[in-house]
Amino acid sequence: MAFYSYLGTCSNNMAECMALLKGLQWYIDNGFNELVVESDSLLLVNMINVIKMTQAQVKEHIHKIRHLMAQGRCQFQHCYREANIIADKLASIGLMNRQERFFTQAISLSRNVKALLKNDQRDYDHFRMRTKSGHYPFDNV
Repeated sequence: MAFYSYLGTCSNNMAECMALLKGLQWYIDNGFNELVVESDSLLLVNMINVIKMTQAQVKEHIHKIRHLMAQGRCQFQHCYREANIIADKLASIGLMNRQERFFTQAISLSRNVKALLKNDQRDYDHFRMRTKSGHYPFDNV
């Protein structure tokens, strides 16, 4: 399952919480009982796993997330941004289209998302390069 959704104007932490709630609700509604959720937001992972104090603006959402997680066997763990490239692409599509759409078959995904999924399935690495503004990594080659 994959989805994108337009969540309006909010903080990144609120958007992560709202997206997680949508995904967890779908998981429960469709009878699944085991789930591993990976997020590149270490703050969110720590708030859900009660390692870090929950921020006031997302406290209610975190409570709902924990409640939904308790209805099945659900783990929530951190991953680096490179491992979350498909979710980031879907979030961008939801923001651009200002709509919500759920996918239960890979064939229904857009061509660029399917390409990312195939690369992920093949265990291809994703790299993040940091450069100074206006400079490219291969300028001095």
